Amino acid sequence: MNATAAAACGSDEDGTDFGGRLGYDRQLGSFVLGAVVELSRSDITDSVTAFSITSAFYAFTRELKYVSGFHGRAGFGNDRILVYGTAGGAYGSVDQLFTTSNTVNTFVRSGDSSDDGDDEGSSQGVWGYQADGGLEVGSDRK
Repeated sequence: MNATAAAACGSDEDGTDFGGRLGYDRQLGSFVLGAVVELSRSDITDSVTAFSITSAFYAFTRELKYVSGFHGRAGFGNDRILVYGTAGGAYGSVDQLFTTSNTVNTFVRSGDSSDDGDDEGSSQGVWGYQADGGLEVGSDRK
C-alpha cells in the first residue's frame, strides 16, 4: 500500500461477479415450494481513509471475495406464470486490510497477539441473509 492516504481510496471498485444456482421446485396445485443453493464469486472493493490531528492517516479496505446462500422458495403459479419469493441464509468471505502511519498507537485484530499496527490484514466469514422475489413466464408449447 502506498504511504499516502489518498492512495487507499483509489482502488474502490464495483467489479463483476459470476456464479451458479441449483434448485428444485415442486408444484402442488397452484402452490409452488422449492429450495435454491447458490455460490458466486465477487470482485467488490471498498476503502475509506481518515486523518488525525497528529498528521497520521488511517486506511481501511474491505474486499468481498465470494457469497454463498441457501434459500427456501414459495409462490403461486399456473402453466405459464409463477410469482414467487425466496429467503434464506447467506455466507460471505471478506478480506480486510488496515494501514496507518501512526507509530504510537497500535491496533490488534481479534485473536491476534501481534502488536505492530501496520498493514494489518485479515480474512473472515460474515453471516447474513438474502431475500428476493420474482416473476417467471413460460412459453406456450402445444
